Amino acid sequence: MYSDALTNNCENCRYSPCNARIIASKEEYKKHFGFCSEECYKNALTNGLVKNVDLGQVDYFAGIESRGFILAAHLAATHKKGFLPIRKAGKLPPPTKRVSYSLEYGTAEIELPLGKGNVMIIDDVLATGGTLQAGIELSQQAGYHVKAVAVLVNLTFLNKMKFNNEEVTSLVQY
Repeated sequence: MYSDALTNNCENCRYSPCNARIIASKEEYKKHFGFCSEECYKNALTNGLVKNVDLGQVDYFAGIESRGFILAAHLAATHKKGFLPIRKAGKLPPPTKRVSYSLEYGTAEIELPLGKGNVMIIDDVLATGGTLQAGIELSQQAGYHVKAVAVLVNLTFLNKMKFNNEEVTSLVQY
């Protein structure tokens, strides 16, 4: 979607061998897109992640720990919606719902407060899809209806994930 100018290679990754990328700074975005102001930068992020979403049908933005929190909280504040944290197990006060899922290197658990309403799930990176899929299942099991999902970066060479038979919305794709 956007170009490689939005990310930087991480050549000296401590987890070698690794083809890691670092999300570029706001200054790099400004240089690449010529944003004229802080407001333009925020609008590019905010509007890009929700471009095909009927926000009238979204009650909450649910952010997956931890960088998804930043994006989802921004979207929730901007669009005057609620924010829900999807957290690592054991971090939220009860009552919560918890699911286990597989990672590339083991297993993990995430949890979410019980409730109801329509959610849009937000995360920073979609790699193999395990965490995002677990977030979708968790949201449904906790009583929510998932209306949409979006990520900042989609590593399409690692997944073919779809939500409601559509590509997952992302601002950057590899």
